[in-house]
Amino acid sequence: METCRFVIRSKEQNDEDDTATSGDVSSIANLDNILPEIVLKVYNEKILLNVFCEKRKGVLTTILKEVEKYDLSVVNCSIIPLDNKALDITIVAQMEKGFNQKMKDLIKTLRSALLVATP
Repeated sequence: METCRFVIRSKEQNDEDDTATSGDVSSIANLDNILPEIVLKVYNEKILLNVFCEKRKGVLTTILKEVEKYDLSVVNCSIIPLDNKALDITIVAQMEKGFNQKMKDLIKTLRSALLVATP
C-alpha cells in the first residue's frame, strides 16, 4: 500500500507550537496564527483529508467545492466543532478514473480558498 502525507500549516507556527493543536482549543492564545491546518493522506485510490479551521458559515461548502474540482468523489464527511471557534473536518474521497492531479496543488488551493473566504 502506497501512502503519502502532506501537511501545510501557517507560516507563523513554529515547531514548538505543534503540541498546541492537539490540545484543548481554548488553550490556544490566537487561532488565527495556526489556522487553517490541512493534512492529506493518500491510500491507493482513496484520499483522507483533514482540515482544522476557523468555525464560520459556509466553510464546508467551500472545501467540498474545491475537492470536487480535483475529480474526487466524496465518500464520507464528518465535522467536529471545537470550543465554538474551530472545526475539525474529515473527508474521505475516491479518486475518479483519469485522476492525475498533484496533492500539493489541492492543499494549496484549499488553503487559499479558506483564507480568501475568511471575513
